[in-house]
Amino acid sequence: MKEEIAAYFHKIRRKNPSMIAPTQTIEKGHGRIETRTCHQLRVSEWISESPKWAGIQSVIEITREHLNMKSEKSETETFYCISSRHVDIKETAESIRNHWGVENKAHWILDVCFKEDDSRIRSEDGVENVALIKRFCLNLCKLLPRNDSMVGKIKQCGWSERF
Repeated sequence: MKEEIAAYFHKIRRKNPSMIAPTQTIEKGHGRIETRTCHQLRVSEWISESPKWAGIQSVIEITREHLNMKSEKSETETFYCISSRHVDIKETAESIRNHWGVENKAHWILDVCFKEDDSRIRSEDGVENVALIKRFCLNLCKLLPRNDSMVGKIKQCGWSERF
């Protein structure tokens, strides 16, 4: 389906570029500039697999360009999404960005504080069980009203049953 959506965007760009009105955001931080360009189109019969997805209304193309300010190297990636939302490019781009913001924060904490990427567990059940326990612990730590860092909360939990 990804190839079909990419071809659909390519076709529309060639035939009627004015149909694709992008929204663009630029963020600076952590030594890089990230430019996100989002395009959204209403689903048409041209996408043959769309009937397989109940409620599909639109397809989305997001291109992210990362420019490392120190090395001046640039990386570009494009990905595609399907959506049950009608075409509203600004709202859609904001929703996607918010989703990934939440997702990235959770994964960063699990990776840095819980060392999830360093895990040597490989059995299917073991991976799922430990991931579930780590997420449970993460949520418990988030409930603690203290302003300590996540690593500090985890250490205090290990040192004190009362905590």
